[in-house]
Amino acid sequence: ASSEEAATMTSRFVSGEISRNDWVESFRSHVRNVTETQYMLGRGGRNQMGAGDWGIIDARVDRQESFIQRFASEIEAKTISPEQASARSLLYVESTRSAFEMGRSRAWSDTPMPAYPGDGKQGCLPRCRCRWDYRMVDGEVHATWKLAKGSEHCAVCSANAMMYNPYIVTPNFTQ
Repeated sequence: ASSEEAATMTSRFVSGEISRNDWVESFRSHVRNVTETQYMLGRGGRNQMGAGDWGIIDARVDRQESFIQRFASEIEAKTISPEQASARSLLYVESTRSAFEMGRSRAWSDTPMPAYPGDGKQGCLPRCRCRWDYRMVDGEVHATWKLAKGSEHCAVCSANAMMYNPYIVTPNFTQ
């Protein structure tokens, strides 16, 4: 549903139904809402959220601002086709999956993971379907990078699965 909404919004901008400013505002708001939802689901719900969590979400959405503005410029200049604009809008929604993984890691420890599936550091970019698997062992969090089942894996994800098997952190919550 989130992907469909992003594509519809973008289609309305491409066709001239809504202005650039309206699209940028609504698209950014949509990206924020989906990012919040993903992060909160990973974190364990709104009641688990602290100030640090909201700061992480704010920073993630703020980093998207220049990309959204450039995207709007490309749509206005017609340097990308309507189909390309629609496909690209879906990437913004797909990229929020890494917010889920960030929230999930914060549920275990406030020590950041070295990478998050779908954060753009992998060759598969936001389409990554890998995940972290967490276990508590003798007071330490053992986080293991798990490759997605039934799909091809980029070289970075394959390396992560070998390197972070497990990645060990000590939980230290300082919210």
